[in-house]
Amino acid sequence: MANRLDPELVTALQFLRTHPHVRKRIPAPLDKTVVYSGGIERGQDAFRAWKQLAEAKAQDPKKFDYVTLEERLRTLHVVEFGETLFEHANRISSHLDARGLQDQSAILWRALSGIYVQGASGKVRALILPDSKIGQSVFNLTEVNVLLRDDVLKNINIDAGLLRDFRTMVRVGSVPAPIVVF
Repeated sequence: MANRLDPELVTALQFLRTHPHVRKRIPAPLDKTVVYSGGIERGQDAFRAWKQLAEAKAQDPKKFDYVTLEERLRTLHVVEFGETLFEHANRISSHLDARGLQDQSAILWRALSGIYVQGASGKVRALILPDSKIGQSVFNLTEVNVLLRDDVLKNINIDAGLLRDFRTMVRVGSVPAPIVVF
């Protein structure tokens, strides 16, 4: 028997599908999109790329004025949930992870990341620090594919060749070179 999706996950996904006004608010403002991926540092929960982005932004917020998916979700209070979209997604994700349903947890984050990059406009920055698990990253499984769609590419400024090369390298089982676009 196939595993069914957790009801809490289904409710969150249905909410996103049926509330376009919320989906419209998830992408970063013009020229502020940043995608990132990087290995988890040993013994820590923070992604190396996320940590570097946060440090750079703290040191020079005018130069590093991008808006991460986390920052966007933290600003979106959803009345129906009684919390921000970030808090809601983390709560669901934690419940799923605690029950050994990491694949379902990833579905929610892939949906949110896909919405974030699908609505990207203008300059898109990237900090991708590949490791041996890059093939399972949200960037590889969702974001790079959405960014390379024609309807998204026409609205953004990023080196599509760099993204295509990345995708090709991962598909053949290689660890691609880092992508640093700022």
